[in-house]
Amino acid sequence: MVSTAYFDTTISSQNGDIVTLDTSAAVKSLTVGGGSLFSDLTDNGYAQSLTIGYGLHVATTGEVWLTGGTVVTAGADSSNQGSMLLSNGSSLSVSGNFTNSFILETEGAGSMLNVTQLFTNTATEQLRIDAGGSASLGGLDNAGSVYVGAGSALTLNGCVISDVPHGSQYTVYGTFNLGGQSAFRNLSSIEGSVNLNGQFVNIEPIYNITRVRGNFRDESASDVD
Repeated sequence: MVSTAYFDTTISSQNGDIVTLDTSAAVKSLTVGGGSLFSDLTDNGYAQSLTIGYGLHVATTGEVWLTGGTVVTAGADSSNQGSMLLSNGSSLSVSGNFTNSFILETEGAGSMLNVTQLFTNTATEQLRIDAGGSASLGGLDNAGSVYVGAGSALTLNGCVISDVPHGSQYTVYGTFNLGGQSAFRNLSSIEGSVNLNGQFVNIEPIYNITRVRGNFRDESASDVD
């Protein structure tokens, strides 16, 4: 059980921990992991709510598995260096920036990630939105991998993607938009990889892409103008 007092809270020990969120809770800040063995936070498949006044930080030995429709809010910059899964309608909302340095996945209808400011996806790491999940980001700085599955949606509320740097990868089967239009609509340079596989992805016009040093792949189902 997560502390219900408004304190800085850490889930970590040298023996490993599995903590079940079995009630609605509020904490000042939350860190999951950091010990030599893995520490887990789970809702055990039941919907709860967790309010974090400041940041949520998942360390390299931390895992957050929310599979019951749990709603988590964090009031400040947050980060993930471990593994996070939001499924079956679970959601995470962050008022601030978010840095992802390993794996963060939203899976299933109603499962959602909301970051009001910049989402930074570091090199080789993965943001995965699949099986009807969604994400809304104030901005996106992607040096790793972004995957948007069929029926899923990634919405940006900041700048469009104009450059895909070396090591950066996008695979889109679903919707990747900004302001109702493709987030790739001003794409001009590709040194990484862009794989378009869905009918909702458009680059308008295609001659805006002036430099391709990486991989650009348009499957037949995509609409590229």
